[in-house]
This record gives sequence, C-alpha cells and structure tokens, in this order.
Amino acid sequence: MGSERDQQAKSAQVRPIDKQRRNALSLACSSPPEVLQYVFDIYIDDENNRWQDPEDALPPTSLLSHVCTRWRALCLSDKHLWAKITLFHHRGRWPLEFITRSGNSPLEISFRISEKYGPEVTFAVLLNMHRVRSLDTQGISEHLQSFCDVLTWTAAPTLEHLGLGYYPKPDMHHRTVYVSSNLFAGTAPKLRSICLHNVFQDHPVQAFAHLTNVYMNYALTVETARPFFRSTPDLKAMIFWRFSTHADANARLPVVPFSPESKRVDANQMTCLAIDDHDAAQIVQLLEGVNAPSLSQIGLSSMFFTKSNVDHFATTLPSALSFHVKTLRRIHGPSRELMVNSSSITCWPSQSNLVRHDLIDDVDDVFPFYAQWYYDEDSPEEVEPFVDGMLGVLPIDEVRTLSLRDISWDSESFYRASNVTVLNYTCENLDVDVLYFLEAMIPLDQRIDTADFPTDYRTLFPQLARIVFKNMTISADGEDFVYVLERLTRVRQRDGIVLEVAFEGCSDPGNIMTGLKDVSITWDGA
Repeated sequence: MGSERDQQAKSAQVRPIDKQRRNALSLACSSPPEVLQYVFDIYIDDENNRWQDPEDALPPTSLLSHVCTRWRALCLSDKHLWAKITLFHHRGRWPLEFITRSGNSPLEISFRISEKYGPEVTFAVLLNMHRVRSLDTQGISEHLQSFCDVLTWTAAPTLEHLGLGYYPKPDMHHRTVYVSSNLFAGTAPKLRSICLHNVFQDHPVQAFAHLTNVYMNYALTVETARPFFRSTPDLKAMIFWRFSTHADANARLPVVPFSPESKRVDANQMTCLAIDDHDAAQIVQLLEGVNAPSLSQIGLSSMFFTKSNVDHFATTLPSALSFHVKTLRRIHGPSRELMVNSSSITCWPSQSNLVRHDLIDDVDDVFPFYAQWYYDEDSPEEVEPFVDGMLGVLPIDEVRTLSLRDISWDSESFYRASNVTVLNYTCENLDVDVLYFLEAMIPLDQRIDTADFPTDYRTLFPQLARIVFKNMTISADGEDFVYVLERLTRVRQRDGIVLEVAFEGCSDPGNIMTGLKDVSITWDGA
C-alpha cells in the first residue's frame, strides 16, 4: 500500500516535468521572442477591433498573458502590447492596470466618460497625457464638457489623433459641448487628425494649427468652416458628415470684416473635400466660399432634391462646382471615363492614391469626382435638367468610356460626348425609351422612318465602336431592338468602324442571336 502511494507521488512529480518537456518542443515555447511578440501584436489588434462578447472575462492582452509562464513574461516585458485601451474590452481595474503595465509606451485610449467608468480613467489620462498618441472620448454634455475644460490646461506633446463625441439624449439636444481656443494649453505639435461629433469650438483653436485630416460630424456650419479653414493651413482632407443645424452652432463665430477679396477662403494644401448632407444650399455656399488649388478629389453625397428646387440647383450647384472641376482637370488631365445614373455621377477613372474615407460606400473604387443625390418623386426624367447641368461643367468631350445606368433619355449634354468609343449600358428592361436612345446614335437620314423616334439632327456618340448591354431583360419579341442594332452596325461600317455588341448578365432569347447573325456579338464573354 505504501509503495503504491510512493509510486503515485513519483508519477505526480514526473507528469509536470514531462509536460514541461513537451511544451518546450512546441512552437509556443521554442519560437524566438520577436516572433511571438509579432504574433501577439496581430492577435491583440484583431481582437481590439472585434465587438466584445459580454462573456469575455479578460481583455485580449491579459488573456494571452494567462496561457503559460513564458507567454506571460513576454507579454509583460513588451510594454506596447498594453498601450491600447478601449472600454469595449477594458472594464473595472483593467484600464488603470494597462496604463501601469504600458510603461512609457505611447498610449492609444478610447473610452466613454460615465459615472461608473469615467472619473478614474479620466484622471489617469490627464496624468499620462504627455504620452497619449491617440485619444477618443465620448460622453454626455456635462461629463464631456468637464473633460474638455480640464484638457484646456493639459499639454499634449505626443498626441496625433483626437476624437471627441457628444451623443445627446433626446431631452438634451439643446445643450452644447465646446473646446476652448487654448485646448491642450495650445501645445499639440504632432496633432494631425481630429474627429468631432456634435462638439463645437472657439476659433481659432491653437492646437489645431497643424491638422491635415479632419472629420466633422454635426460640428461645423458653413459659416464656422471659413475661420476653421483659415486656422488650418496644412489641411489636406476635409470630411463633412452633416453640417450642424444647432441653434448655438455659430455662437462663437469670430467677427471678420467682409471684403470682396475675402469671399473665398484659401485652403491651399487641401486635396480631398467630401460632404454628406441633405441641404444642397449649404453645399453650394461652401463650394463658393473656398479656394483649393490642390484639390484632387470631390465627393458630394446624400443631396436631397424636390420638384420645387431641382431646377434651381440644376444651375447653382454646377456653377459652384465649375471652379473646382477646372482644378481637377488640371491635376488629373483629360477625363477618359464617366459614369452616370439617375442618382449619381462619377468622373475620371478610379485611382488608388486618393483618400479612402467613411463616406465612400465602395471600398474598391475611389474617384476624383463623385456626386450622389436623392429625389422625392418617382420620376427620374424630372432630374434630367439637374443631370444636364452637372454634365455641363464636366469635361465630357474628352470621355472615351461612358457607363450609363437607368438612363433612357438622350440628354443634351451627351451630344458633347462625341469622342465616346465604348458605351456600357445598364438597364432592367428593353422598353421604347431605350430604343429611342439607340436610334439617336444613327444619323438622322438613316433612322427608322417613324414619327415616334427622335428627330434631333445631331448624331449621338458618332465614334462608338463597342456597346455593352448589362443586366437587361430582353423580350422574346425584340424585333425592333434587332432592327435598330442592325441599322446602327451598318452605319458604323460605312464610317469604317466595326461595331462590337456585347451582352453581360442579360436574358437570352434565341431570336436576338439569330437576328444579329451578321453583327460581332459576345454573350457573357463568349
């Protein structure tokens, strides 16, 4: 009996030793510290960007440090692993614990000030402001305003990004949050990026003098944007997601004597201007008020038009844009690509060196010029004057590839696009308006002899060499469509152009292929 106990005790001693030996052979223990720290860094960054599971007991970094003694030693010795703190993942004692464990590493802190979590974190942030690299803070008015007031006397020598967000409850919309012109005691020499939501400012804020990237969400008006532009001479990207409509938004607007020379405020370094707002009048006013000789990217989104104002903005918005479109043309050269549908226009090809920001829906394509709008009537043709006005200020005479979606009218401006060689045409149904549009591409004396077809003496897209129909339902009795395409093909042949016709994602009635047997056709690439 005694020998059995001795054997069990001996086995109990051997098992941890065997386990330790086996662990020593694993990659977790045998990998160089630099490799593990690199893996840790990737894991923590990924986990910090994941929404926290309520059942998560530990922050990602702490979880790693509980795996084994070697991992814990590596985690604790790598101070920068503890330098990213968010209240999505760090609750209770952890924010202060992370600040302590981060040593002297630059801090990235994101938290919401509240009675439960705010005071101790706020105090720790202020004590360590000299090494905070990124700070994002949200809160109700009294908490956030108190924090902003304390920041007035706190220098931020290493701060690169600042985010302040006031998200009021329904009964608190009348309250405001301001940052003082002496924010950070006027000392934030590395601050380049800010994001303000419902937070106003005195003008000018000295700490904002070197900003390059700005995101304003209900934080500026057209009037307060002018002194802001003046106080940020290095500004490169200006993103507006809604102008503020708060009654006190202009309360601290500095008084600037008006003179004709001051109508446009200079933003000499600005390359990107993006605005998402329903109020087209505000957009027009801003465009008319800024001079941006380096502008290479304009994005206008969510403009809302009604039957009573669409004709007005068909004139005023293109007029306000014309000054800036000339700048785009100077920077990007000829516009070889244009995309138009009933609610948006893009011009110039997509470019990889442009700013990708939160107002862009398509993460793959970023265009030098983008305009998108809504119309309160279900009558796309009523927007035609506005589309014509917008196209009137774009260099569409240089366009080679034109993409149209749900456009069934031969817009007056399309006749200026006389150098188009490729037309991508997307529509749901092959109706009579589509036939009218195609017929306009045939010289007047060779069109189908019917009073219903267009009689404009001009020929649409006379250089057209390829037309691609996309996602179109073609009825089985599409004889008129076949006839128009045959006529268009023969006309191009007489001009020395072999017209190519392609169908992508369209229905496949056999009579189309049969009727166009003498036409160069591809169907879904085949």
